[in-house]
Amino acid sequence: MSAGVRASLGVRQAGRSPVPGRGSRRAFTLIELMVVVIIIGLLAALAVPSMSLAMYDRNAYGDAGAIMGLFRSARTRAVGRGGAVLISMNADPSDPAHRGKFLMYEAVSPNASGAAANQTPVATCKWPTNWTLANLTPIDGVNMNGTLEANAGITTTLLIYNSATKTAFTDGYVCYTPLGRSYVVIGAAAQPTFDGTLSTTSPIEVQVARAGGATIRSVLIPPNGMARLFSHM
Repeated sequence: MSAGVRASLGVRQAGRSPVPGRGSRRAFTLIELMVVVIIIGLLAALAVPSMSLAMYDRNAYGDAGAIMGLFRSARTRAVGRGGAVLISMNADPSDPAHRGKFLMYEAVSPNASGAAANQTPVATCKWPTNWTLANLTPIDGVNMNGTLEANAGITTTLLIYNSATKTAFTDGYVCYTPLGRSYVVIGAAAQPTFDGTLSTTSPIEVQVARAGGATIRSVLIPPNGMARLFSHM
């Protein structure tokens, strides 16, 4: 076979150079691949703390949103069912065992039919409503004394505004009437009493923050009871 025929058929002769371009390709060496993997690992390690802090911030925001939702739900339930609804508050930022606990109760009386369960709403926060919490079952709540809040270092501070100042407290109660009016009692009590207590005239603020965090999530409960959420430094 002549050289020209072999060339036209693409026949490769022994000792001849390979097809141009194939032998010139260069792959990554093992060292280069290891360097790339190390760089990716370092970048991932640097990003983990930032991701953790962002997750903790989201947890704090989620807790504050849940507290706001609980107060709004209490007011809506009181207006919708025609019964008084109570929220108990407990939080102490200096005590890791009391990061924040909010429970909702409804004032009910025996049914007219004589059924065993008390299901008839009672419209008043005051007497004859008996707010002995040990005898009542919470219908909803937000408990921040869990592992998630402990890992994130989330704490809650309760504040009430008096004129131009605000005072911290650890235990308190907010009661909503079917008219949407709210009453407040400050201080721990096994049976909060609203007799003689005027309707709320001072806003209450629930501050939710994480350890070392710059942003504070606050739930503001104004006298009209319509809770709202805002963030500040």
